[in-house]
Amino acid sequence: MNRLFFHLFLVIVLGLVTINWLTESLWQQWYPQINNENPPLVKSLSVIVEQQTLQPLPLSSLSTMLNMPVSMLALQEVAWLPAQLQQLTAHKPVVTYDAFDQLIVYVKEQRSQQVYMFGPIKVSAMEAEHNTLKIMLLCLSYLLLALIIYLWSKPLWQDLNRLNAMTAQIAKGNFAITGLKSKSSPISNIVKTFDTMAQRVTQLVSDQRQLVNAVSHELRTPLARLRFSLEMLEQVPEQHRSEMKQDVTEMSTLIDEMLNYARLENIDASDNKQQNDLVLIVNQVVDKGIRLSDKQIQCHLPTHCEFYCNAVLIERALQNLLSNAIRYAKQQVVVSLTQHESGNIELIVEDDGCGIPREERDKVFDAFYRIDKSRNKALGGFGLGLAIVERICRSHRGYCQVNESSLGGCKFIISLPKA
Repeated sequence: MNRLFFHLFLVIVLGLVTINWLTESLWQQWYPQINNENPPLVKSLSVIVEQQTLQPLPLSSLSTMLNMPVSMLALQEVAWLPAQLQQLTAHKPVVTYDAFDQLIVYVKEQRSQQVYMFGPIKVSAMEAEHNTLKIMLLCLSYLLLALIIYLWSKPLWQDLNRLNAMTAQIAKGNFAITGLKSKSSPISNIVKTFDTMAQRVTQLVSDQRQLVNAVSHELRTPLARLRFSLEMLEQVPEQHRSEMKQDVTEMSTLIDEMLNYARLENIDASDNKQQNDLVLIVNQVVDKGIRLSDKQIQCHLPTHCEFYCNAVLIERALQNLLSNAIRYAKQQVVVSLTQHESGNIELIVEDDGCGIPREERDKVFDAFYRIDKSRNKALGGFGLGLAIVERICRSHRGYCQVNESSLGGCKFIISLPKA
């Protein structure tokens, strides 16, 4: 923070000093002091004084002709400054201003000690030119200041855009990012911290993936041996062998669920996204459920519903919800699909089972979480089905929520935003 503050403060101070010096130089060049460079009006008055020496006119006539006050003064009547007196002696005009910023021009006659005083003269045209030039220089100053701030902020903005792109890659699951090449960037420390975090997360994800694969592989081998041993056992009662087979099947199912859940962590749903008809996907899942269950399954579907999604993942999420509904329903399961005018999709699966208590609804989407009273292990499941559904919805930028159904049981709603 201190480095960034002093950097910006130094840039602004140096910019203001540079702008002031530049505008002052331009002012001196474009609008020279009137005492040093005689404007056309002052030169014309000098010519008139020379003509007065040859063909004198009354002061009143001269004043009327020039449309300005004209009077005569003795050279000794005014306390001149040495520089002004030197100019008058050299027959050069002297220009001054009165209290109202009106122009007064003094021109000495060449053959006497008399001085013509022209004025006070209103210099509105000169003031307009003066104000216009001031406004131009002011606008130029602001433009130069804006240019300096732009040149300072452009590298910072580019670095922030790169940082935003890096965070977007991390959000997509791509942790193989590269930091900024410029170490002098004001946000180099932030980028360095992000880079370290990405490397750490990459290592953790890799370790997790290796752990899951290793555990699954190590468990599959003894499971296969157990299955073979069970088949070879003849003296063990059938009931015990059946229970042992059930335990082995349960462990095998758990391993498959863990692998599926771990794979979803690294799946980019956008890789296989395309335009799909959700009605066909729902019908396929429902037909499979009807064949494998004796529960009554009803569908409320539109004739057509095109949606840009990963069909395999959406089918998996719907299958998990439908399997849960069939498992815990008493008699009836209802599946409905709605596409709103905004383009958002709602997939609803509800049953007439015992339902989920309100205080447990936020926890059912956590991995390995099971409700002991109504969703116990005896009915099957390891608490990964709804976690998989939630992860699939999240990969489509949607969400899944559970409410109470009008049938008396649960109502799961998958909400998918318009692609």
